[in-house]
Amino acid sequence: MELLVPNFYCKFFCRLQPWPEVVDRALSHLNTDIYNLLQGPSEFSITGTLASWDRKEDLVKIKVPTLIIGATYDTMNPEYLQWMASQLENSSSVICPNGSHCAMWDDQLYYFSKLIEFIKNVANQKEDAENLDNNLFTRSCGCNNESILRGPDNVSFGNWKKAQTQTASVDQPEMVVLLLLAIILVGVVIAIPIIYTTGRNPADSIDQSITNVSTDYTKNECTQTFSNVETIAYLTYQEPFPFKLHTYIYRPTVITTRLSVMFAFRHDTSSWSLDKISFNDTTNDQALFTDGDFESNYLNKNYEQCILSNTRSSITDILFDNPYSNDFYYNDQTNVGMTYLSQQIDVIGGRYYNISFYLENRGYPNNTFLLLIGY
Repeated sequence: MELLVPNFYCKFFCRLQPWPEVVDRALSHLNTDIYNLLQGPSEFSITGTLASWDRKEDLVKIKVPTLIIGATYDTMNPEYLQWMASQLENSSSVICPNGSHCAMWDDQLYYFSKLIEFIKNVANQKEDAENLDNNLFTRSCGCNNESILRGPDNVSFGNWKKAQTQTASVDQPEMVVLLLLAIILVGVVIAIPIIYTTGRNPADSIDQSITNVSTDYTKNECTQTFSNVETIAYLTYQEPFPFKLHTYIYRPTVITTRLSVMFAFRHDTSSWSLDKISFNDTTNDQALFTDGDFESNYLNKNYEQCILSNTRSSITDILFDNPYSNDFYYNDQTNVGMTYLSQQIDVIGGRYYNISFYLENRGYPNNTFLLLIGY
């Protein structure tokens, strides 16, 4: 993957650097199980179910106006795209000269100018066809251009056509039922990914909104090595609470091969305690986090620490007086500032990972805790 991204994806998938945020966001929702089923594990040869799927002979059955868009550097062969256009009865092809597979981004002006031109041409063809229908009707009924065209029951032709369209539509009660079903379907579609990707137990996790997290926590000297930092959990101004389980489902972008799990701490009156961290691949239930229960009693062996320069004091250690499980746990007493505890993990982009840990707050505000992912 480290060779594939700069030598293939960045040349033939999207040539912009860096990639637009929406491209990364779209790829983060890629279902690799379905993709591999259809395509196979390799980008360079099709070994999935699509290998035997051929619809070339059906192209001639497509009669509607069709625009086939490709690009000079597209992963799809431009010559093949042009051949496809030649098989369709009412089609045209456009090859964006400077674009790739994401030509709508890396050759945007050319792409959309041709798309708009195609839409306008189709609209003009439809208008010309309607004018032709009206002219034919005028000649067949013997009406002159100044007369009002009449349909059945002496209704004007325009209103008669509208009435015919309305008669063919769904009755009002059926429309209400269909509308309700559509609303329910949209609600289910929205709810399922929210429930699935959040993956937290309301009885255990007490996380606050992560929409208003200050960039002071995500863009600083301890996170500057990462191109992107995502906030997974955020707690601040918390009253004391005992060890509580926090669990999340996280899905890295499809091109991510390595990331850093970061825990950030600040406590001006007491300390945070952390224990039993896990980061598991949900595909095969493989545990990827090392020494998540701190039983090695050697922090620098598997973890990295970074303390912001504006920190007043930072006392961090592995203690044994009150762990959640086994013998040891991590305790952080960072005052006015922030300490980051992190571990690097190799991942397969696009898969779902389960992150969980137990957290204890031993004092009153002011305090802040964050779980971040950097890559």
